[in-house]
Order: sequence, then structure tokens, then C-alpha cells
Amino acid sequence: MTRYSLSGEHMEILSTPECLVISSQWTCTAQARSDWGPYAGQTLTYRCTVINTERPFGQPPLQGSHCEPVDPPPLATAG
Repeated sequence: MTRYSLSGEHMEILSTPECLVISSQWTCTAQARSDWGPYAGQTLTYRCTVINTERPFGQPPLQGSHCEPVDPPPLATAG
């Protein structure tokens, strides 16, 4: 899921994801480089986690994932 999530964000994955899985929850980190956005061309560590969205009437929750850089460098301010 981490590879899928990051590749959907125009990322080149540079390392094997390292994951911690507890029951139906998981968190993974991996090195990746984006080809667009504020960190384009930079290699950063990204953390991806599971997101459960509750649904009404006793239906099972929907699962998705969210990825973001871990301790990214500060962005330059426009002057």
C-alpha cells in the first residue's frame, strides 16, 4: 500500500518500505523523491499511515492511506 500511495503522488521510491503493523493499523516509512511540488528533486523520508473512515449503519469503515514527508526541510519564502 505504501508503494501504491507514493507512486500515485509522482514519487520515485528509493528504498524498501519499513512497516509497523498492529492489528488493522499500519505505519510505513520509505525514502522517495518527487518529480513535482515544493520538494521536487529532493530525497526525503515519507511516512504513510492507514486512515479509517467510519460509515453509518454498522457498515465496515473504509480504509485509505495518507503519506507525508518526515521532518522536511523548510520551504523558501517568496519575497
